[in-house]
Amino acid sequence: MDDLLFKNARIVDGSGAPWFRGDVAVRKDRIVRAGGFHNRRAKRVVELEDNFIAPGFIDIHSHSDLLLLIDPRAESKIRQGVTTEVVGHCGWSASPLLGDTLQEVQREWESYSSEGKIGWKTTGEYLARLDQARPALNVAALVGHGILRQGICGHRSSAPTQRQRIAMKRWLHRSLREGAAGLSTGLSYTPSLYASTEELISLARVVAHHGGMYYTHMRRHSENRLTSVDEVLAISRGSGCRCHIAHIHGRVDDVEKIEMGRSEGLDIGFDQYPYIASSSGLSLLLPVWMKEGDREAFMARLKDPSQRQRLEQTESFPSPQAIWVTRVRSQNKKWMEGKALSEIIMKTGQTLVNVVCDLLLEEEGRVGMVHFDQSEEGVRTVMKSPLAIVGSDGSSYAVDGPLRTGLPHPRSFGTFVRMLGHYSRDEGVVSLETAVRQMTSSPAARIGLQGRGILAPGFQADLVAFNKDQIKDTATFLDPFQYPDGILYVVVNGQMVLQGKERTEPRPGRVLKLRRDGKVR
Repeated sequence: MDDLLFKNARIVDGSGAPWFRGDVAVRKDRIVRAGGFHNRRAKRVVELEDNFIAPGFIDIHSHSDLLLLIDPRAESKIRQGVTTEVVGHCGWSASPLLGDTLQEVQREWESYSSEGKIGWKTTGEYLARLDQARPALNVAALVGHGILRQGICGHRSSAPTQRQRIAMKRWLHRSLREGAAGLSTGLSYTPSLYASTEELISLARVVAHHGGMYYTHMRRHSENRLTSVDEVLAISRGSGCRCHIAHIHGRVDDVEKIEMGRSEGLDIGFDQYPYIASSSGLSLLLPVWMKEGDREAFMARLKDPSQRQRLEQTESFPSPQAIWVTRVRSQNKKWMEGKALSEIIMKTGQTLVNVVCDLLLEEEGRVGMVHFDQSEEGVRTVMKSPLAIVGSDGSSYAVDGPLRTGLPHPRSFGTFVRMLGHYSRDEGVVSLETAVRQMTSSPAARIGLQGRGILAPGFQADLVAFNKDQIKDTATFLDPFQYPDGILYVVVNGQMVLQGKERTEPRPGRVLKLRRDGKVR
């Protein structure tokens, strides 16, 4: 007898092939039947009435590293059909914690929750803690280059010494052996941006040795004047490592360069989220020279009138109308959340530089922002690429509990349903089958996930059923804490975790680790 049977479904299997009608049967944590109509017996039968069923969506780019420990329900992801996410991106990860990075991660934890302390150091210990938390979805984790470099080299901008290089490689080897799925860089952020291309190639060789992947938030220029995509191509050539570029923001010329690299035989891919605004910390607006050194040095520069004057005289900033403040901790600054910098400037009577520096100073550098820096045309063009993969670049939030804070980018609540509803059904930018492929089998192949991403017998029973006509993202930039419409059922490892609007008790997610064969499972 099967444990679960979905009857009379339109099956989108994740391969990109046209949908077909049939039943889907689950026994324990595996799919045992997909297609055809059968009088099978099951402990639970769900009539889908010609609605769609697909593999669970895979978020290849997520920042839920700590949030899954604070609230393992993973509400904002589960409710849009995500059953697996990869954390540790953009050079920031929850492990390994060396040097002063333990205090750094503890501060990040405390910005969300007053309960609990960081009780791990190594990647193996972090993954064990994550497994103990029993998250609702499956999780794979990366090592962040920024955390690794800061832990071993401190905040220095100079090249690592020979001893430090050896230590970075040793800790990266250890983390990969303990299950990390690869290495990520955030080359717009300190201290990752200090790394030379040669340093990154050296570390990528370690990743290649273990069969993992190098994920990168690119920079505009590297020290040897290579453009950002050219640097990724150089890293791929020099290391033999699979490379993946995070959140390409409507840059068609970047996609063309990636395609040329693939024609050369380089294994390079990319992901994208379906919004015209990016999201990061407000400190990203400041030049590198303002952020060198540790937190105390940064705070001192923010306070120094001469440094502010230098900013006024030498730096150009994006339009303050295009940048919104999304998260602060101080109660007296909460009125700024959801406001454009231009509005804050008008209300305070201060200059842009003083508004930015004062806010970062009072918030100890931790201020969230969204930046409307992309074009709708660019987003759509990149979305049509055969290489495109959907990744939220968001986190697992919830409309209740400690994770309801600030105004997070709506991508955390709506990325995957927005692809199916707005861009596929309403705008016809990509077909339904293509959209599902970009969220299932394509990311599974890039990550090296074993047995996930395809709806077929023998694969893990990660499933999402949805109503094509009703599916819709409802989260907005000013009101992001809204779950989407149209998701009917979500199954993780054979267990029902969502039925309609109701969450069920099980949290059956698993920690997925890189194995010796180069597969993540």
